[in-house]
Amino acid sequence: MEAIRITKRVESDYLSELKQFKGRKVEIIIFPLDEHKKVKINKLFGSILDLPDGLKFQNKIRNEWKD
Repeated sequence: MEAIRITKRVESDYLSELKQFKGRKVEIIIFPLDEHKKVKINKLFGSILDLPDGLKFQNKIRNEWKD
């Protein structure tokens, strides 16, 4: 994935999303939205081995609150 990272002071409110940041230094990250390059969430399942199974973890937490 390619991205552009820009650090710049916002001088304009050309984009309505920038209005709240006018006069402040911000970081802008631009990611292309190429449909063919989007990562499907299913491809990530199980890719981070340090994380517990989400459903098992959720059930464990809920069981701790049961009487």
